[in-house]
Amino acid sequence: MQKTSTNLVVAAIMSVTLFAACNKNVSSSSSISPSFTSSDETITMSTDGAGDTTLTLRPNPAIGDDVYVNNILANPGTVDSNFNNVPELAIGTWTYNGQLDYTRSFIKFSALKNIRTTATVVSATLQLFSLQGSSLSDPQGNSVYPGSPYVTAGYTDNSALVQKVVATWKSTTLTWATQPPITELDQVTLPSSTSQWEYNPKINVTNIVKRMIEHPLQNYGFEIRPTVEQPYRSLVFGSCEATVSERPKLTIVYH
Repeated sequence: MQKTSTNLVVAAIMSVTLFAACNKNVSSSSSISPSFTSSDETITMSTDGAGDTTLTLRPNPAIGDDVYVNNILANPGTVDSNFNNVPELAIGTWTYNGQLDYTRSFIKFSALKNIRTTATVVSATLQLFSLQGSSLSDPQGNSVYPGSPYVTAGYTDNSALVQKVVATWKSTTLTWATQPPITELDQVTLPSSTSQWEYNPKINVTNIVKRMIEHPLQNYGFEIRPTVEQPYRSLVFGSCEATVSERPKLTIVYH
């Protein structure tokens, strides 16, 4: 089973296609900046009658910080590839010319440091959104869904692990060869997909986010990797460069 479009093709396409540049800097303070409560489409905040604040972060290309990296064993040069300014986040293990092709994604919500470190986090939910019917990196879409030929062939698990990154990285320069370390502490599972393109999972990342808020200088974001790194398993979601409805979203409830 081969991809009809590969990451090598993606690299060639993206090298001649202009995407909006990502500015990865977000101002820091001990509480939410008032400007974040106005008309900003990516950061919204509300407080209910009980005093709980709900903060929703949905970075756009101007403030987004995400990237996917890959490693095609038949092509050692791919470990130095960076897929930052592209509209998708790929997670999976496939084959390219009969050789294993590993893909992982990273995402960071820098605006978390605007929440006071003493806040009590009630919940934190990461939601990812499928692309609308097409993908350059994974043209087959999510590999697990009713009627999928990969499920029929026995590849029934394309779940992924959402893990806390424990060292610094930059989405503009990160590659497979320079991946930062992660911790399995508080890791959670992103369940196997239920549809090829319309899969928008919500993942409970409360414990991970609590640590990011308590220690803002140690907020290095999330890594998302396949639970089983064997073919044929794929997940693909929108990145901060995707259309608004496909961008990742982190919702935190705290007081």
